[in-house]
Amino acid sequence: MRRPGSFPLWLRAGVLLACLACAVPAAGASLYERLRPGDCFVARQERGELRYEARLRLLSRHFFEFSESFTYKKQSPFRRVLTGLWFQIRGGSLLWLYNRYGLSRPFNVGGEKALYGDMPLPGGRGSLSVIFRPDAPADGPLRLMGAVRRAEGDMTFTESASGLVFSLASPLPQELQGQPLPLFLELEARLASDARLVVDRVLALNTRLPSGLEDAPRALSAVAAGFPWLLELPDGERFTVSFSFDAPASVATESPASGAALSVTGQCDLAGEGLYLSLPLTAAGQEVRFAPGEQDRAMLHALGHDRLLDTLLSLRRWALHGPLLVLYDDAAPLCVLSRRDERALP
Repeated sequence: MRRPGSFPLWLRAGVLLACLACAVPAAGASLYERLRPGDCFVARQERGELRYEARLRLLSRHFFEFSESFTYKKQSPFRRVLTGLWFQIRGGSLLWLYNRYGLSRPFNVGGEKALYGDMPLPGGRGSLSVIFRPDAPADGPLRLMGAVRRAEGDMTFTESASGLVFSLASPLPQELQGQPLPLFLELEARLASDARLVVDRVLALNTRLPSGLEDAPRALSAVAAGFPWLLELPDGERFTVSFSFDAPASVATESPASGAALSVTGQCDLAGEGLYLSLPLTAAGQEVRFAPGEQDRAMLHALGHDRLLDTLLSLRRWALHGPLLVLYDDAAPLCVLSRRDERALP
């Protein structure tokens, strides 16, 4: 009898053939220059009565700050500051900006790190095609919104647009002393060298957290199964990946009795040029573990895929950032997966 949620043999063979047919070269180096934390880009453009200025700052932990200014003649400037997560995908040709409030904005990466994108204009006035050029790193404060909490004796700040949790490198300002926690703040802060936050100034505070600040829990089986993905390592290596699970997505959710996430077993089929792996995995809540066997490890080492093996052994958790499925170790993202059908990306 076939286990619930498992694939029959003929279907697994079809998935394997499809993966091998569309597999991308694994060893091909990226043709595009890799973007790094600390990179900064600016754009200045005029079109008719519009003057557009913007600055994009790429920071550690894949965090970004994006500030824009739209000025129409005889009108006050319209300014906005966006924050979130950035990822360089598609072999380095695309920079993707994402946040939890609905931002999904692509930039094409050109020569000398120039970025090309269409910027939506306020008031439904269409979009503006803009070129962003590399600029000197900016060291000014960041403008952030999020919740301050106390965790294991330390003060933390959860940035609302990205979901990143930062430890505070300095005590809270005097006006926050004695306030009940958690607090929702708008503030100006700087990232210290150890990626902790130094609060410079509190712009606004509220003792109530906005609704919808926390993400609804989902199971990896509900997110990943049913279609092929393109997995990319930071050095530009790419592989075709598909997932299957031994329990249906409707079962692989939180246990109503215990409140804990059920552990679900499954399989990851990974294919590249001259390479095919079928790896067992386990997932529970946001946690995921891959378990390459001894033969798989020996084959990867013999083929020179030590970087891929180290990545697979280091993966600990997953997160869905818009159309991107990102796999992390205990702290940082190690690889990014995007849908192979390309309907989720431009």
